[in-house]
Amino acid sequence: CAQPVLWRVKTAYEKLCFGRMTGELFARKDPPSPMEIHSKNYPVYPATFATMNHANRVLMTCFLEFGASSFPEFALLSQEEQWSMAKKFFYTFRMLDNSYRARTYFSEVPNRVFGAYTLYISEDTVENFFDDFTDERGNVEEAKKMMAKVCETRPRKGRAILEKMNPNEQEFLALITLLFWATREAPIREEVTQLGERYRQEIMKELHIFYREQQKVEDYAARLGELLMFLSVFD
Repeated sequence: CAQPVLWRVKTAYEKLCFGRMTGELFARKDPPSPMEIHSKNYPVYPATFATMNHANRVLMTCFLEFGASSFPEFALLSQEEQWSMAKKFFYTFRMLDNSYRARTYFSEVPNRVFGAYTLYISEDTVENFFDDFTDERGNVEEAKKMMAKVCETRPRKGRAILEKMNPNEQEFLALITLLFWATREAPIREEVTQLGERYRQEIMKELHIFYREQQKVEDYAARLGELLMFLSVFD
């Protein structure tokens, strides 16, 4: 295989998506029929506090398996290092992946973005988002106001970036690989940082092969630069 890293990441990403989808849907009080659940066509619901909390726990669990399946060395790291990398990836991955999927799933609804794999967020979901929030110490009305402000701009911002960049599947897989190994400020050893740099170089090589041999594009420097520039938006 000319692109072994991207191939492993593709396989692991598909497993991650399926794990998130089933983990979220079958935790619902009234889960859909298994016949309604397909990797390319699945039901989605307005996000709530409790469903988002559950979905985030599922995602963090899936990240650890994603890392071990994509990068053999990840499984050999200490639990503390694995957890530190997964926590950092949690924030960067969600913004990229949620916007990447929303641009096609919600192509006709520009103010929606995924909050989890099967949960969406928009101005329309704010009023009922905290219906299952049970901590009496929280100021729900103030939280709604803050969330409404975020929902006015953030979904459109993330989607606008992805629509402008319009990454294909290989480019998307490259981006999530680079984000996974963007370990700045994470409490990890220098050897792990060096491992991340090695994977970065491997991804660059595989992208060169992809553009030249599969896309038949010779002058791809500008496109590569564009991808790396947009990467900083999510990192």
